[in-house]
Amino acid sequence: EGHAKHIDELSPTTVKKTVAGNGKASKDDVKSAVMRYLQVEDAKYFANEDESDAAAVALTHLAMIGVITL
Repeated sequence: EGHAKHIDELSPTTVKKTVAGNGKASKDDVKSAVMRYLQVEDAKYFANEDESDAAAVALTHLAMIGVITL
């Protein structure tokens, strides 16, 4: 209580460019890139596109704060 929280907003273009290397990457390209970074081989690992999108956002955030290099 009483602590300010900082919230960053990441555009889809930023996430796509960071994870897939192209700001206009398709959802499949982003999912493939996420799977590579997470070393996942089974495409069914993500139940739906929302899950792979969430992982892409998380990876982008970690890259932006310097925790990982993509």
